[in-house]
Amino acid sequence: MKRVALFLATNIAVLRVLSLSMGLLGVEPYLNERGLNLNGLLIFAAIFGFGGSFISLAISKWSAKKLMAAKAIAALEKLSLVSGQPPLPDKIAAFGVAGAQGLGIKRLFMTHPPLAERIAALRHAR
Repeated sequence: MKRVALFLATNIAVLRVLSLSMGLLGVEPYLNERGLNLNGLLIFAAIFGFGGSFISLAISKWSAKKLMAAKAIAALEKLSLVSGQPPLPDKIAAFGVAGAQGLGIKRLFMTHPPLAERIAALRHAR
């Protein structure tokens, strides 16, 4: 949801800056004498800008998942080897990678899912 909001905000800001800069530069009379319309140009820019941004947004998420999944799996597997060490005391377990697994209500306060779940999710995403 955050990505979509940023996507919309960025594209609307670009259109706003384009509109303001064309107004300040006095481009409208130049366009009108050549049979063009400033509003039509802004609509054209919106269609191509939003379309290109949407394609870029879709491709970037897909490619990042594909390219980084193998590296992330390897790193998480190394962490899982370290997490086999004795658990940390309860007072500092929140600051370590190792520690007791959260069950029940404790699971809501975990900053990350257990390593095995993260590795499985990355393998499934390939």
